[in-house]
Amino acid sequence: MTTSTLSTSRLQQLIAAQMTTLVLSPQAVISRMGYQSNRYEQACERLQQVLHSDSLGLGDGYYDFKYDGKGFVAALCCVLDVASAQYQPVLKSIEADLQQRADYRLRAKISFEPDGASAISLMAFNRFIYQDLPTNFYLMDEAEQNHIAQEYAQAHYQLYGHDLPYAGRISGYDVLRKRKGEQSVALTIPIAN
Repeated sequence: MTTSTLSTSRLQQLIAAQMTTLVLSPQAVISRMGYQSNRYEQACERLQQVLHSDSLGLGDGYYDFKYDGKGFVAALCCVLDVASAQYQPVLKSIEADLQQRADYRLRAKISFEPDGASAISLMAFNRFIYQDLPTNFYLMDEAEQNHIAQEYAQAHYQLYGHDLPYAGRISGYDVLRKRKGEQSVALTIPIAN
């Protein structure tokens, strides 16, 4: 568990405790944050994300035309009388962690015979190529990443390896790392035939 995860957990507990102390339902909190009644359901889901996500929902880039992730947490804390000194360091820590974060995907190396296939059907073929890896993959050490990637590749191959359209054949896998808009191959996994 990282330092930001521990402080995030404490902030989440404080937010929940303040809601209980002030006897505020999620809808009442959302209303005090300035949301209109037709946006309550969406905003309440976002509140739940703050209360249960390791990153307080800051890493998803979500903006609901009222608040971005950081603004939502700040407005929530303000409504609940949580001092800025208690939540600002947590937000900064999470943002620093997110800057180091990379997203990982598994990409199957597939060759196929596109005879008679339209461009649209080839675009649909992409669903067979990519598999998301766990969101905490970037936190794992190299051996654990290798093990997880092997498991995902094996599961993907079991599911699609012998049943791809256009006589498709999987020859291996790449683990793609995307950080700050740049993508690179982090690991290559061969297929044992």
